[in-house]
Amino acid sequence: MRIFLISLFLFLNFNTFILANDLIFFLESAYKNNPKLKAERENLKATKENINISRSEFLPSVTVSGTLDSTQSTNRTNQSGASLSDLNNDTSTQSVSVDQKIFQGFEGYNSFKKSKLEVEKANYELKNIEQEIMLKSISAYYDLIYKTKSRDFNLSNLSLFLKDKLSQIVLGFKEEKSV
Repeated sequence: MRIFLISLFLFLNFNTFILANDLIFFLESAYKNNPKLKAERENLKATKENINISRSEFLPSVTVSGTLDSTQSTNRTNQSGASLSDLNNDTSTQSVSVDQKIFQGFEGYNSFKKSKLEVEKANYELKNIEQEIMLKSISAYYDLIYKTKSRDFNLSNLSLFLKDKLSQIVLGFKEEKSV
């Protein structure tokens, strides 16, 4: 019985400790740690990268190429058997090409506009999910407060009920003795 009372006391103190934290703490915790919200933030980052990809269609392309050939001849002799000097041939070629597309129709422009609209959509979806998470967190917080106060109210009513029943039993016991 003693262990039960101690555990009940600890349980009740733990619940009041939870209520002592304020709503801001719970909202910040939900905002930072929600996996659905984290996934939507990463989706927004990926969507923003599409703008850079679409923008690259308007930029010039640069091509750099090069070759290097090396030939080395040693221990050469002529037809009479006399020694000739060693020969080294190094050849290299380099080229740089810059291409700028002048006009390809409106495909690139439309792709860029589409990417911008997708980023706007992703921003709205992120805000929507943030609001849903906040609403659920606030509802859970106030539900916890309501249920805790309801429990406290029921416990106080239970103690009154038990006191009333105990007094009725005592009065009934006294009436039986007096009769």
